[in-house]
Amino acid sequence: GKTAVADCIAGICNPDSFGPSHDPGMQRLRRATRWNVWDTGCLGYASLARGAIDVTINGPNLDAFDICALVPVVEGAGGAITAWDGGALTLHSSGAIVASAGDHLHAMVRELLNGS
Repeated sequence: GKTAVADCIAGICNPDSFGPSHDPGMQRLRRATRWNVWDTGCLGYASLARGAIDVTINGPNLDAFDICALVPVVEGAGGAITAWDGGALTLHSSGAIVASAGDHLHAMVRELLNGS
C-alpha cells in the first residue's frame, strides 16, 4: 500500500456535508493527496476495499446504519476505518468517519483531518 498521503487518491463524499467544523480537515486532505474523487458515498468504501483508491472520508451527516456495514468491508480488505478522532465505530456511532488502506496511512490521514 501507499505510505505517503501525497501519493494517495482520496474519495470525498458530498463536500457540502462537512460543515464548518469538518471542512478545514477535508480541505487539508484534498490539498495533500495526489487526486480526489468527489461524492463517492458507499462506492468510495467499496473502491477502497478493492484497492482502487486509498482514503475515503465522510462528513458528520452519518448515523450507525450508514456506518456499521462499512466496517467489515474495509477491515476485511486490510484497511482501517474509524471516527475522525480515531474512535472505534459501533452501533452507537454517528458523525464523520475516515477509512484508509492501512494502519500507517490511517494515522497520517487522521493527523491531517484533525489539524495536527
